[in-house]
Amino acid sequence: MQMPDRRQLRRAIPRPIRQRLYDLSPSRRRRWRETPGLRRIPAEAGVALTFDDGPDPVYTPPLLDALAELGATATFFVVGERVAAAPQIAREIV
Repeated sequence: MQMPDRRQLRRAIPRPIRQRLYDLSPSRRRRWRETPGLRRIPAEAGVALTFDDGPDPVYTPPLLDALAELGATATFFVVGERVAAAPQIAREIV
């Protein structure tokens, strides 16, 4: 069985749906301009550290200690239920 080529695939997806998927793409440059609080960091300036799904009483404190030791900052995306379960660790993150 032969795979369809790119043009055949494009024709199979209606244009309004293709445009909507394109508009939702997070890689769009305009997303940076439209989302308040986000900014680009030049590559020569360093890296942006993000951590997800915390706070966790086992893993978050050592991570915070390591960041403090290095003088580094990070962005934490936390889960509300976990914040309620570990409010002191959430305060340390802040």
